[in-house]
Amino acid sequence: MTSNPPPNTSQPPQPPGTRPRQPAFAFPFLRKAQGPAGASAQFTDEHDIYRLLAQSEPSGSYLVSRKGMWHGGIHVTEAGAGRELDLDGGLRCIADGVLIAWRANRDYPVSELAADGSNMPSQAPYSTAFALVRHEMEFPRGTKLTFYSLYMHLMSSADYDSNFPKRQKPSYWSRQWQVTQYAQDRPLPGPGGQAADPSQAGLHVRKTPNGPVLGILPQGASVTISNTKKKPGGTWGQLADLNGATLYAPVAGGYVAPAVAIHGWIYLGAQNGGPVAKESIPDSIFDRVIVTTNQTCDAGDPQGTGGGIAIKAGDLIGHLGRYDSLERCTAGTRMAHIEVFCDESIKPFITAGRAWVNSNCANATQWSQQGLPADPTILRVGRGTTLYDKDPQGSTPPQRGAEARQTDVIQVATFAALQKGTGNSFQERTPGNDGQKRRWWKVDGADMLRNAFSGWVREQSFAGGRVTREFAQSWIDFECHGEDHDPAHTIFATTGDYVDYALGSDTPEAGSLGKLSPLMAAIYRALYPEGNGLRAADQLRGSGQETRGAGFPWIAFRASRLIPKHESEWANPAKWQELISAIEERTGPKPEHEEEKKRIAKLVWWDEVAAGVSGFPGADVYHINPIGLVGNFNSFNAINAEDLDYLARTLYGEARGENYESKLAVAWVIRNQVQRAHKTYKQIVTAPYQFTCWSATIDPLNYHAIQNPAGPAWTDSQHAAEEVLRASESANIIPGATNYYSPGAQAALHATNPAQYPAVPPFAVPEKRVQNPQGVSEHAYRFYRP
Repeated sequence: MTSNPPPNTSQPPQPPGTRPRQPAFAFPFLRKAQGPAGASAQFTDEHDIYRLLAQSEPSGSYLVSRKGMWHGGIHVTEAGAGRELDLDGGLRCIADGVLIAWRANRDYPVSELAADGSNMPSQAPYSTAFALVRHEMEFPRGTKLTFYSLYMHLMSSADYDSNFPKRQKPSYWSRQWQVTQYAQDRPLPGPGGQAADPSQAGLHVRKTPNGPVLGILPQGASVTISNTKKKPGGTWGQLADLNGATLYAPVAGGYVAPAVAIHGWIYLGAQNGGPVAKESIPDSIFDRVIVTTNQTCDAGDPQGTGGGIAIKAGDLIGHLGRYDSLERCTAGTRMAHIEVFCDESIKPFITAGRAWVNSNCANATQWSQQGLPADPTILRVGRGTTLYDKDPQGSTPPQRGAEARQTDVIQVATFAALQKGTGNSFQERTPGNDGQKRRWWKVDGADMLRNAFSGWVREQSFAGGRVTREFAQSWIDFECHGEDHDPAHTIFATTGDYVDYALGSDTPEAGSLGKLSPLMAAIYRALYPEGNGLRAADQLRGSGQETRGAGFPWIAFRASRLIPKHESEWANPAKWQELISAIEERTGPKPEHEEEKKRIAKLVWWDEVAAGVSGFPGADVYHINPIGLVGNFNSFNAINAEDLDYLARTLYGEARGENYESKLAVAWVIRNQVQRAHKTYKQIVTAPYQFTCWSATIDPLNYHAIQNPAGPAWTDSQHAAEEVLRASESANIIPGATNYYSPGAQAALHATNPAQYPAVPPFAVPEKRVQNPQGVSEHAYRFYRP
């Protein structure tokens, strides 16, 4: 970095062709703020979520419920995992997509059961509200997967109003806004000075927020808003329907058709002493399935094919609603059910992705054309790998000592999550056994008894066992299962086998592997490859919480990579009648069974959605663990491919002759600039008077070098760029520094043109000097804060 170079207008070469759209991903909830002044935060490591669910959610595990029933999603409760979550922040959409259907409760339906010793029945509210989002992935180009995320048992409007008035209601709930008496916008005088009627007062409709005026909504008009935006000065709403209202023209004597206002914007703040529009939610939206495919997504959004409401990863979906148990007559239980499903196309999609990766994994150009970084994003440590126990010393990598142990589990972690740790990585200074300078990581493992331990592995070509770097698009360790299952949704081969087990009959081996359905037998073998199967049902029922000595639910983690085909819980309510009838043949009628059937009738929604959504799959679908899906794919969009490319090229141009620590320091300076200026990496590094390697006039040698980077210096530059992009702010090795210069390079420029290049740049004020990080020579660089 030097001072005062001439402007640079060059751009890096762009690969040809249209890149497939890659959706962003986000975990479906936020971590609770730490301390009264803290802020909620996103989860970055799926392992943290499995650990939290295992400790806090004894029912509602993925694949098998506590009762021995099929369960295609996960549960989160207020009293369980909710204690560690930002419940006010609500449930979040797991990926970019389109909201295609939803149902909201005005108030919760109520189940009534006779209470012991009382003439008054106990009441158990339950939510039937849901939101259903359609998502699309494409990889490789031309190969697409449509999948759906479901969020069940959401909060009712009455619950918001009575108990959580500060929580934000979902934006997709249809709203009407009535123009109030405080809206005093009026038509301008006509060309001849003609004045408008004094009664023509209302609210401006603008083409864009603060943009040209299209017309004026009269006071008293009630309109529907489809979208809101916060701008300096207040919030704006985009009009979807005028609900029969007309418009005043912006100029007296003119005429404006009502249709002109559609997609226009109105101000939703306060003026003239009060709110110019008052929000209300119409009764017509509640307690019915609403299909949104007749609504239009934002222009240009390819996710909007077929209509719907565009939604982004991390957007609010809703909050935990009431779901009081009939069996335990619990009161005040708030929970949500989250699941992901898709049709048969998941199998060829995974196959195509793996084949493409196998053929192109080392071809950076091909990855760039897919719009993705060319480096793997996942570390996989195979079962039987020895984790080295000796920590690195100076430039010496970790070593295998007498305490090194083999791990009996498969560990899969994203580099993004690993990078968040402190003291758990080591970058080789000299090439290893494969001629490359690799990174070492300290990872968790467990022995055969699931006792926890940790140790070091080299990310590739590791002498201690099979350690590989994987791409998210390989769906590493994910398995599809399509074996037969019990139509009544138990984990057993027949409903009768389930009743024997659930009622504790003396049938021999009632819960053994031989009694399970083919699907659940395959699931058991995937989770317990060495199990004897005598207590298979018990083990599957507890698989979500099984931690033993490890403190981590390795079984639940393995289950997160299984993709079984099973009929949805939210279709065909008749199947539950079969199960209840089989139970009551043994127990006789029970009032909670009758109430359960009433609940089921109100909970199902599949047929109504299928009738209104073109291409919606049949009820037999493949289920994907939502945490496993996000955990796998959240890694590759944790880093923007363009950011990585521009930062790595800049390091190559500015510091390829320097050591790795110097490259890290330069990368942190650039990141500090990006955060301070709220600009992109491209905008920062290519800005005039900044980095000479982007100027063909000032620094032609380095400019041409960054067009075709190669060799170990390019590898180091990419690694350093990725490390800084993934790192938390606490890892910043040179906080506050936004400028630097090379004394040697500055001296050479000064000798060439002293008038343009001073001996010391103007920003190099001694009082603003920032101490060099360890390993960065003062002869190479000097750093300064602004």
